[in-house]
Amino acid sequence: MQGDHTHLLVTAPATAGGSVAVNALTPDLAGASLTLSPTGPGRFEGDLPTDQVGSYLLHVSQSAGGVVRHTTTAGLVVPYSPEYRDLGTDTASLRAIAQAGGGVVLTDLSRAFQLPVPPVKAAQPISELLLILAIVLFPIDVALRRLVFRLEDVPAWQAAIRPQRAARAKPVPAEATVTRLRERVEGIRAARAAEPRAPKKKPEDPTGELLARRRRR
Repeated sequence: MQGDHTHLLVTAPATAGGSVAVNALTPDLAGASLTLSPTGPGRFEGDLPTDQVGSYLLHVSQSAGGVVRHTTTAGLVVPYSPEYRDLGTDTASLRAIAQAGGGVVLTDLSRAFQLPVPPVKAAQPISELLLILAIVLFPIDVALRRLVFRLEDVPAWQAAIRPQRAARAKPVPAEATVTRLRERVEGIRAARAAEPRAPKKKPEDPTGELLARRRRR
């Protein structure tokens, strides 16, 4: 076996114009065929692809003049990779790897978080910082382009920004307000009482008017 293929060597009786063919059944139950090349009298060789792990069933036949002269059946087993044969922990390889990297092999797992970690330097993106700076400076840029600032306007800006303290009126007591309201109402009533009243008209008697209308008829 060499890598993913197996070299086959078949010896058969020397026959003029003879050829040897190999039909193989792979582990996944697929078929494969191979015609061996003659390399000497009664000697045939070829490479059979064996990239699958498992058992191969080989059927070898020798033909001459279109007639099968000899046949045989054989088996071939492709084992797992050699590294699967090693069971357990390869302590020697672990120590070699740790020594090459300047480390040590830990026998106690709790020490994994107690080893000093070397400082690491990494670049930090400043795109977010630049975006925030652009958002802050954009209104200022627009204000400088659109607004006109003059020295004569400084007092006006100061007066607008400075909070103006409005004069607060003194609260009027509730009793004084009610007293003033009563005096106002009494004054209106007195003014109405002093005005002369027009005499009331007596209600007219509708009887005379009805008699006059009947006479007209």
